Amino acid sequence: MDKELNNNVISDMEIDNVPFKVNIGAAENRNRPETIFIEISFWIKNKSKNLDNSYLKKKLRRDLRKIYIEDLKDILTDNFYFPKKNENLFIINMPDNINYNEKKNFVSIELYLHTINNSVKKTKSYPLSKKRKSYLYDEALKISNIIKESSVLKSEFEFDVSREK
Repeated sequence: MDKELNNNVISDMEIDNVPFKVNIGAAENRNRPETIFIEISFWIKNKSKNLDNSYLKKKLRRDLRKIYIEDLKDILTDNFYFPKKNENLFIINMPDNINYNEKKNFVSIELYLHTINNSVKKTKSYPLSKKRKSYLYDEALKISNIIKESSVLKSEFEFDVSREK
C-alpha cells in the first residue's frame, strides 16, 4: 500500500500556531496498524552568522534528540497504546551543511511508534482514523502537541523555525 494513502495531515485547528507541517499515518493497514508514524517537517535559519557549521549541526541534532529523550519520556513510558518504547524509532533528517550560503534548510523528524495492535488478539483492533473516534490518533495528537512545545521548535535556540521556505 502507498504510504501517501495512509497519511492524516493535521490541521492548524488541531495543533494551534505551528511553524511546521505534521503528518500522522500508518505505513500499512490503518484499521489495525502495527506501527504508526508522526512526521514533522520545517525550515530552519541560523540566527547568528558567526557560529561554526559543525557546532550548529551538532547543536541542532542534540536539541532535536532531546525531544525524544526528554520531552516525550513521560508520555511514552508505560503508554497503553504504544507499549514498546524501546523499539520505537526517532529519525532526524537534516543537511550536512546547515549554514550553506546563509539560506534556510529543510529538516524533518520522524517518530515510528509500535502500537498495542501487536499485543492484542486479531479480533481486537485499534484503528488510526482522523474522522472517527480513534484512540491511536488521539494519542498521536497528544504526542505531536508535546513536540510542538519543545524549545527547539519554538525557535528558542540558535535557529528560527518556519513552515515555508
